[in-house]
Amino acid sequence: MAFDFTHFVDVAEELLTAPTTFPRACLRAAGGRAYYGTYGFLRSRLITEVGDCFNRRGKHRELINHCEQSSSPHIQRIGKRLATLYALRVRSDYDHEDASDPTQTEVETMIDLAKKACEKIANLHHADVKSIHGSF
Repeated sequence: MAFDFTHFVDVAEELLTAPTTFPRACLRAAGGRAYYGTYGFLRSRLITEVGDCFNRRGKHRELINHCEQSSSPHIQRIGKRLATLYALRVRSDYDHEDASDPTQTEVETMIDLAKKACEKIANLHHADVKSIHGSF
């Protein structure tokens, strides 16, 4: 059975509620899991339904750009949400300044955004999945 990437979004929620001695790390990790849950879910749909266009590479920016530039408003919304989540993930993973720490509210908002994006991805028609895949 294939891995369900949406469980990363569930992990993000758990990171916010679990007792920890590393709250800053949990906030940063939760943002990353919210992004990867969404990105991984879309990537998995593309690979499962049409074929592997990623060749074991991420192609994060390419996938986001294609979705944002799609003629389909549904796919554009997915792209916008992915771009927002990606920005938080990059900030959380690479910016070392204290000011880069995401807030609890910000991460909660990102998790909500990830859930909405995953719902939209789940509701994509096969033709939409083929359209996204065809850009690679």
